Amino acid sequence: MVMTDGECASISLFYSIENVSLSCKHVYKSVSLKQNKR
Repeated sequence: MVMTDGECASISLFYSIENVSLSCKHVYKSVSLKQNKR
């Protein structure tokens, strides 16, 4: 799965992240890890 530009932008704005690409990948990995723990 790949996050859409809209989702990346929303997350970046929410966390006030400047580097959208890297932060998107980081956040996506974090979310994936949390889902795997369920």
